Amino acid sequence: MSVYQFRLPDLGEGITEGEVTEWLVSVGDWINEDDPLVEITTDKATVEIPSPVTGQVVARPARAGERLAVGETLVEIELEDTEPSGVGAEAGEVSGAEDQRMIKEPLLDNGPPSVEKEPIQPGTTRDSLSSRRTIAARLSAAASVPTVTNVEECEFDRILDRGVSPLHALAYACVKSLLEHPMLNAWVKEDVFVPCESVNLGIATQTDVGLVVPVVFHAETLSMLELADQIDEVTTLAKAGRIRSEQLRGSSFTITSAGRLAGLWSTPLLNLPEVAILGLYKIADRPVVRDGGVVIRKMGNLSITFDHRFIDGMQAAQFLASIIARLES
Repeated sequence: MSVYQFRLPDLGEGITEGEVTEWLVSVGDWINEDDPLVEITTDKATVEIPSPVTGQVVARPARAGERLAVGETLVEIELEDTEPSGVGAEAGEVSGAEDQRMIKEPLLDNGPPSVEKEPIQPGTTRDSLSSRRTIAARLSAAASVPTVTNVEECEFDRILDRGVSPLHALAYACVKSLLEHPMLNAWVKEDVFVPCESVNLGIATQTDVGLVVPVVFHAETLSMLELADQIDEVTTLAKAGRIRSEQLRGSSFTITSAGRLAGLWSTPLLNLPEVAILGLYKIADRPVVRDGGVVIRKMGNLSITFDHRFIDGMQAAQFLASIIARLES
């Protein structure tokens, strides 16, 4: 028998700490790999952390309401036979015979056994100064990148007449256009340009605990209906505070939209380490010229903000024109 010390994992997006919101297991519980273990609240969302191993919970050093840094011990799990496969030192450690003494001692300070509770509602957790520092650090890093924003208008009549969500249609057109313009589907890490093999599409989503970016992975393999379903799924989870940490990291390109509250256009900050972000703004009746006459159409602006160190204006303009051509055709 050995004891596995599971430490608070890297939650992505520059997050360095989180608050234990609710334990989903008690000391003595038997849990399987991937079973829900604990809810952690960060400045971005409340995420559910699954167990990386199968075994029995023998200690919960972290109490509900306590803030932990990434790498601090969350829980100790006694493994039945062997060391878990595929689990590295960053996630936790397996300790040997010296831990047998420790786990046989009374476990007094771990709180009462968890019971079924109402789901944690977004916006009910404390917004600490350290969380605001994390937000400030991320925004400052993004603001330091020399970006340029290009804005064009797009007609959405055909999309709306078919009953299709403008966001879903835009996401599908965006994915197709990224395959034609792969330079915009990339990261910059330590000033090195790194193309991404798959289109892992981030959808900026406003929640009661702040803006988060859930990800639809391998979006280039999905049909429009499949993409729409996955966008709805991850954004619904994010708004409910039930998104998992791995669903909030790894995006290669992000779309941002404020829906009906959006203005005419804005200049979004990049979702680092990505090199570009696409914005969708208010769609409304506007007078436009068609065939020499003035008509009313459902028009909305699209923006592409890009890292000008690695992306040229022509590349960004061609990418945006490709999206608009798809949406209007």
